[in-house]
Amino acid sequence: MSSYFEKQQKRRLISSYFSVVLSIALVLFLLGLLGIVLLNAKKVSDHFKEQVVVTIYLKENAKDIEVKQLEKSLAMSDYVKSTEYVSKEQAAEFMKA
Repeated sequence: MSSYFEKQQKRRLISSYFSVVLSIALVLFLLGLLGIVLLNAKKVSDHFKEQVVVTIYLKENAKDIEVKQLEKSLAMSDYVKSTEYVSKEQAAEFMKA
């Protein structure tokens, strides 16, 4: 009877070792995955922030000096990556093409 009991204990011990190792491996894998996501989160957020495009339409009676001042002030801002001024004629040519 004791040999049967010892065999059962060994089986339980082996199965508990297996479940413990598997559990620890899964936890470590998930922690590593979370770490990779956190390290790349800054890059991903910067990428999506840079993809925002803002189009500004000016009134027809806007003076060239005011347009140039607006373009320079936007270009000098820290939060603007690039600016491009498209005149009414250039926009019409682009839409025709």
